Amino acid sequence: MAERHPYAYKIMINSVPAKKLGIKDGDMIWVESKAGKVKGRAKVTECIHIDAVGIAGGFGSWAKTKPIGKGKGVNFNSLLSITPAHVDWISTAVDGCALVKVYKAEE
Repeated sequence: MAERHPYAYKIMINSVPAKKLGIKDGDMIWVESKAGKVKGRAKVTECIHIDAVGIAGGFGSWAKTKPIGKGKGVNFNSLLSITPAHVDWISTAVDGCALVKVYKAEE
């Protein structure tokens, strides 16, 4: 199903910030945080909050045993900081969000 879903391998961005940044549906974009940077194809949509971007989990992996996600889409883990300030000390889960900068990539 993921291979046929129009948003699965893309980075969702709301149409308002996309327009301000000159990003059109299907453009390659960079998403950058303090921890790292990922490049992916934009999906301009109203299905995401104006102040957020959305990246589906489980894609962009490198594991041979994950053929649906291997080398496809974006791995958002590269954007997450694994520091004491970003870990829940009860569950030991890493924050699933990061403050990011988004900009159009040169193709």
